[in-house]
This record gives sequence, structure tokens and C-alpha cells, in this order.
Amino acid sequence: ASPGHLPTVAKRPKLLAIMRIIGTQNRSEIELDLVKAYRRARAMDAWLRGTAPPVARGVTRGTHEYFNRIDDERQRQTARALNAA
Repeated sequence: ASPGHLPTVAKRPKLLAIMRIIGTQNRSEIELDLVKAYRRARAMDAWLRGTAPPVARGVTRGTHEYFNRIDDERQRQTARALNAA
């Protein structure tokens, strides 16, 4: 399959073929329509972007370890914001 396109029904993974819906509502989190999946991903990105602390602009120099510590702290702040919501 080419990138960005779903394989035909015959070539899809067996997992999708054996899945079944239990209940009266389709609550599948697997979006098979590429346009809807893209829009959903963009909406999630926008939602998550609002929970992240602002990024300092400009040039910053430091070691790899220093930037890893900064990234870890940003991830903790984002997790706290998501858990508080």
C-alpha cells in the first residue's frame, strides 16, 4: 500500500477482519476514513498544544542532558495540566 492510503479489504490486517462490535453503538477508535482521521488528529493536536507550557523562543545552548531535563519537566507540566482538566 502506498503511504497515506488504506489497503483494500483483502489486504487489510486480519485484526480488522476479526474485530466485532459489541453493543448498539459503534465506538471504534480506529478511524478508517483518512480525511476524518486527519481532521481528528489536527483537533487533538490543537487541544494538546493548549495544555503544554509555552516554549522559550530564541537560541539556547546546552548539553544533551540539559535539554533532556527541560523536556522531562515540560512533559510533567503537560501531564499535570491534562490530569487537572
